[in-house]
Amino acid sequence: MAVAERMVVEKKSATDAVGIELQCFTDLLEEKMLLGLERQIGLAGELLFLERLLERGGGGVIDSWIGPAGEPHDFRIGSNEFEVKTTVRPHRVHTIHGIEQLAPSQGCTLSLISVMLGPAGASDGFSLSEKVEQLSAKLSAAGAGLMQFTKALKAAGFHAEDASQYTRRFARRRPLAIIPVDGTFPSITRPMIQASLGSLAARVEAIQYEVNLEGLEHEDGSQRFENSILA
Repeated sequence: MAVAERMVVEKKSATDAVGIELQCFTDLLEEKMLLGLERQIGLAGELLFLERLLERGGGGVIDSWIGPAGEPHDFRIGSNEFEVKTTVRPHRVHTIHGIEQLAPSQGCTLSLISVMLGPAGASDGFSLSEKVEQLSAKLSAAGAGLMQFTKALKAAGFHAEDASQYTRRFARRRPLAIIPVDGTFPSITRPMIQASLGSLAARVEAIQYEVNLEGLEHEDGSQRFENSILA
């Protein structure tokens, strides 16, 4: 109908009308969706951890941000992997998506990085766009990683031309914290499900649960935190 309308109303040839409509359809499919609030919060948490790594390791640590490339965990430094979880609750309660999210890659150890955000209120706080701008400036000054950072942001769904849309302001409730994902971590694992359900375990395809990590964390500023992110 659209092709016919262009031919009748706009006097386009059949070839031109088809070409115009195909381009319109292509443009429609390529329209970018803005990040939802949950994803904005998650990305803000990842950027805060990246900022912390940059403070300690310089521009080269941009290579450690592998989550946007489709890897199962957000960061990897050597054989140490880090899964960043961000909450806007007043306690360190985080949502775990899937049985494999807390499973380290072969030959690696995994830690969860807990980020706690809240509304900025009357404080200055920061917006997602401002944090992107700050990190871009730091990477540009270091002369390393800015292009890679921009590429990772796009893969994560953040496009520079949409920066004005991300103005919601956040404040940190508490310092970043690290929790090793080991035998003391309250996780639901595939072996646990296998032991409980036996042959029926294979029928469990998806799972989501929340964990309260209060008292298990090592906050930024502690020697354990420093040693863990630099190991």
